[in-house]
Amino acid sequence: MPYLESKSDTALATQIMKDYCLCSSCLGRQFPNYRHGLTNRDRGAYLAVYTQKRMASRSTKKCYICDGLMDRLDPLATKIVKKVKGCEFRDFLVGAFADLALVEKEDLIRATYKLRGGEPLKGDLTSELGKILKARLKKPVSYQRPDLVITVGLLDEEIVLSPRPLVIYLRYRKEKRGMPQKVPRCGKCYGKGCIECNGSGKSKTTCVESIIEKHLLHAFDGEGVKINWIGGEDEESLVLGTGRPIYAQITSPRIRHVKSSPYEEKGVKIRTLKVLRKQFPTQMGFIVKYLVNIKSDTIIEEGKIKTLEDYFADKTVKATNTKGKSSLKRVYEMRLRHHTRKGIQLTIICDGGLNIKKLVSGEENMVEPSLSQLLDCNFRTDPKKPFDILRVTTDDD
Repeated sequence: MPYLESKSDTALATQIMKDYCLCSSCLGRQFPNYRHGLTNRDRGAYLAVYTQKRMASRSTKKCYICDGLMDRLDPLATKIVKKVKGCEFRDFLVGAFADLALVEKEDLIRATYKLRGGEPLKGDLTSELGKILKARLKKPVSYQRPDLVITVGLLDEEIVLSPRPLVIYLRYRKEKRGMPQKVPRCGKCYGKGCIECNGSGKSKTTCVESIIEKHLLHAFDGEGVKINWIGGEDEESLVLGTGRPIYAQITSPRIRHVKSSPYEEKGVKIRTLKVLRKQFPTQMGFIVKYLVNIKSDTIIEEGKIKTLEDYFADKTVKATNTKGKSSLKRVYEMRLRHHTRKGIQLTIICDGGLNIKKLVSGEENMVEPSLSQLLDCNFRTDPKKPFDILRVTTDDD
């Protein structure tokens, strides 16, 4: 073994080892400038040999700082390999829960002997454990958006797996009427949480949302699903054509790759399912083509329908939501599909987010101008089948 040149470092290391029992890793960490290019463990091993020559004996007690943790990395890695079995990931990162008691022990030694610049225990452990796991798992360590974060408790050695959330793009068709799009609030507590709803505040009614959530949780073995809806539909509406697109974020998925096979339950069909390498989108522009069924209290003259088609050819309307916030929406096209004495069926192509029922009725002046306002009629959508979605086009299409 080469001669140890730095007398100040070795003398200080000897003094520390007289007062405290430190493992090679924790000793080497206190002298970051000693023998560049060595690991903390190897640096500490050199120093330990020198200090043993200057001391009558060396204590066999556990390390004062890490309590022997740095010497248990191999069996700890074995536990981690067993725990990640069945979890799909391309790359990983090791983290650690910093235990205040261990941190304070190291801070005490550094303050007592005026040591500076050393790597903390947490960083040393995650670095060395990452090297062992990289070899055993045959997967790379990644510091930018790893598929899996493995966090270890410094005191109790608890292992927590945190798979990175997945962003899913899918389209669904709804081929039966009478099913809500989103989970309704609990009818007993009105969303506050009660025994009836197990504290969720949500009803147990089957809906599009509950069917999609159940399918995604099963397919990806995840813990939760958050959906970004691209528009909404009425309970009595159908969603036809290529279906409505949505983005879903799955938390803690153990499976990251699935085959995009069709899935159907109670009239809801999931037609497309893709895993995306992108952030979860919160806003997106989209255009919708509707088939709208309209009723009237009075006879509808065919000439008035022509007025609607001409007026709403690339027309901007003012839309106000329930919170009183207004925005401009575009109606690109309006065409007659069917006409009776007191009813009409129209196709309407417009910006997403425009309330079709309010566009027809003009109720509470939430859409101006409305069909009722323009023709001075009392229009309303058919309560049994108000409107159906024929096509949804997004910015990503």
